[in-house]
Amino acid sequence: MKTTVNIVNTDGGPLRLILEPWGREYDLDPGVGQWFEFDGPDAGLIEVRTRPGEMTVYGWVGSSVNDGIYPEGPRVPHTPWSNPTR
Repeated sequence: MKTTVNIVNTDGGPLRLILEPWGREYDLDPGVGQWFEFDGPDAGLIEVRTRPGEMTVYGWVGSSVNDGIYPEGPRVPHTPWSNPTR
């Protein structure tokens, strides 16, 4: 199942975009966007967490991501979920 998203920095300052669990980082200037295509054998949800100046996007179990810059990364392995905010 493929999901394509365009993430655009609509703030007035720079935005650090992090793709997890691949550990890829992008710096987006104001008004700049980047397309990402997430792909996995099963449907899944993309999780997004934000804080000032930073956005972290998480893939789902079995997914990979293609940004047109890096080759497709490895698929996300199944791991027990934990809430890092607790």
